[in-house]
Amino acid sequence: MINRVLGWAGCFFVCVGALLTTFDIDPLNIYALNVGAIIYAVWGIRTRQWNQVAVNAGLIAIYGLGVVLRLI
Repeated sequence: MINRVLGWAGCFFVCVGALLTTFDIDPLNIYALNVGAIIYAVWGIRTRQWNQVAVNAGLIAIYGLGVVLRLI
């Protein structure tokens, strides 16, 4: 059950982040995409989907850089 909730929560936050990016709503888009990537990474670890963990770890690094650049 928790894995299903995590998967859908990750999907929700990534879609919200993409929508916010489309409408150029910064920095909320970066925050939403970070939350989605973190949730998907946790889901990947729990379900042993290592390709998802790798992709989302990379996205967390990229989006994290975006957060740092917004704060500077």
